[in-house]
Parts: sequence; structure tokens; C-alpha cells
Amino acid sequence: MIITPEGIEFKDLKAFSRFIYDNDLIGVIQLLEPLKDKTGNILIKEQVNIKEGALKKLETIEGQYEPTFKIRITNDLLNKMREKIASSILPRIESSKVEFTKYLYDNNSSSLGNYKNFIQNALYKPWIVLYIYDLRYRNLDFFYYIVDMALLTLGIVIQRSYSFRFVNRYAFLVGLLSDILLSETEYWKKPIGTEGELRYLCSLSASVATKFYLPEQITQPILNQVISGIFAENSEPIDMELVKKNPLFFMNIKPEEGSEEEDEFKVDCIQVVTESQKISRFVMECYKKIEDKEDLCKKLLMMLTYNVSKGILNFEIADPVIKRFKEYEKIVKKIRKIAELENQCLYPPSAWAYPKPHATQILCKNRVFGCKHFLAGWDINIISAQSAFGYVEVLV
Repeated sequence: MIITPEGIEFKDLKAFSRFIYDNDLIGVIQLLEPLKDKTGNILIKEQVNIKEGALKKLETIEGQYEPTFKIRITNDLLNKMREKIASSILPRIESSKVEFTKYLYDNNSSSLGNYKNFIQNALYKPWIVLYIYDLRYRNLDFFYYIVDMALLTLGIVIQRSYSFRFVNRYAFLVGLLSDILLSETEYWKKPIGTEGELRYLCSLSASVATKFYLPEQITQPILNQVISGIFAENSEPIDMELVKKNPLFFMNIKPEEGSEEEDEFKVDCIQVVTESQKISRFVMECYKKIEDKEDLCKKLLMMLTYNVSKGILNFEIADPVIKRFKEYEKIVKKIRKIAELENQCLYPPSAWAYPKPHATQILCKNRVFGCKHFLAGWDINIISAQSAFGYVEVLV
């Protein structure tokens, strides 16, 4: 399957036939150009629904024609492909490695219930349908990685009701596209090493989203999802020149007729989606660093609660998420108390509750001996904020 500015094409009959049967396209799919044999006779006309008999005939005369099949992009074709993609995404809510996501959907109190229809509607741009469909077949593991991010971002947004148009669509697409440029690499399997790397990666992804005529409600959250202090030490540096060789950089997409309607709530919508994606990014990066996956939801919830209480992540967006985990109410209160005590520090960010998450003391990392709260004791060397991933240090 080859994606072109005009649509998609196949250079092999078997791949073309498999595409048709996998997506139930008999009587739906059409060619953009006529298929001719080597003498110039037309075997299949353009813009005519292809029937099963025509495919069977092509199998019997293989070698008598050039197997180049340029597909005409129609609404019926796109709808079939959307349905196929959505059908493969929906089970991920239950089987996602990030159990945190499943918890949000199981305990969702919003009116959004038919997730399959919503996911299909979110794939409203033809190029997204074509590229994501192709990616699903070429790199299934990466496909599931970006789907996990998309479902998590959406799961965060749906914990509250908003009056903004398409806010759920935008949230899903921001999560889906934020790391899309890592598809031809292995970098997505590891935590991102520096703030600069994430910032540059987000700028590249946002530029591609702009190139494909996506609205600011998508491009701005992709660009602005960076959180200071969540990055891993000794992570393999990302070769951005390799990232920029991704085929997305070289796709020429024709602008569609019409344009996005101006939304009076655009600024508010951008803020909600951006803050939701920041939380999603935080959870996903922490997940990559946690080696022991036992009690994963509890660990992620404690890290999230702490950083929300410290003011690093948005309270209004995150608090409804935290409240979904009712069985962990006691530990949530404890983590919030730890953050509250640290925030009372007269010389921030000196105060550091230790050891987290079950802290028994507040240590002064910067040894401010003149502080009125300082009590002398044994010296303890504190690990860095980067090593204590998930518990981000507030820099002032």
C-alpha cells in the first residue's frame, strides 16, 4: 500500500485483493485510472465499483497487465476504513497495558458512551484515515502505542462535560499524533531523555499537523504539552535527523474545500486539550520508567496526585481523574498532605518529603540552616528530581 497525494495505490494483485476482502469493499472500491492489459484493452474501467468476478479474472491473466492499482478515494471507501480502524482500537480500552486508561473508561460518568462511533468520527480527515490504516498494518506495536496515548487523553477529557465543539475529537487526535513521527524508529519504546528533545519533537509533530490542515485545537496542544522535570537520566538521545526522515514529512496533501468554522471557545478548548495531553504525557512517561508493574494504577495515581497538588499539572482537569480511583482515597489524601507540607517551605524547593510515597520526614535538600523550621539531624543525600521520576521538583 502506497500513500500518494491522490490517495493510495497497490503494486501487487494479492495485496490489492487482501485490502478489498479485509475491508469488505467488494462493490464499493473504484479505480482512479482504468486498468489496461499490455495491448491497451481496458480490463477495469475507472470510477466503476469493482465486483468479485473482476478480481477472479485478474488472477487468471496475471502477467498480461501491469499490476498498478490506483484507488479512487470515496466517502464509502473512507467509511469502511474508519470502521476497520475503530474496530481495532476499541478493544484496546480493555487490553491496554496502561490499566490507568481502562479505569477512566470503566468509571466514566459523562454522557459519552458509544466509543466506536466517536473514534470513527474523530478520524474525519482522509489523510489521517489512510496513514493510520497503513500504519496499523506496517507497525502494529507502534500503532497500539499511539492509540494508548490517544485513549488516555480522551479518557481524561471525558471526565468532565464541556460546551466546546469537538473537544473529544481534538483530544483523541492530539494523543494519536503527538509521537507520530517516531513510527520509523525505536525511540517510542523508551522514556524521553530531556525537555529539549520533547520540545523539539513536539514542534516537528505540530508542524506536520499544520501541514495537513489540522486546526489550532490540535496543533497547539501538540506543541505545548512539555512538562519540566519528568525526563529520564541516561536515556538514549533521539536522532532528530532520523526522525525527520519519516514519510509524513514528504507527503503532499491537497487542501480540502471549505475550512474549519471559527469557534468562539477556541482558546478555552485549546487550554483544556493541552492540559489533558500534559497529564497523558506525564502518565505515559512515568509508565515507561516503572520497572515493577505491580500496583501500577496506584503508583501512577500517587505520582499524578503529588504533581497536581504541587501545581505542576492542572487541578481542574486532573482532579476529576483522581476522584475516579475511589479505592485509593486514603493514599490520595496522604500524598496531597505531603505536597501541602512541601509547599509550605519558606525556601522552595528545599523541602522534600522522604521517602515517597510513604514519607516519614521532611528534609531540607538545600541545607538552609537559618530557616526557623530547620531541625539539625543526620545528613542524608537526596536523589535527584530526575531519578525520583514521577515526583517532579518545583523550580522557582
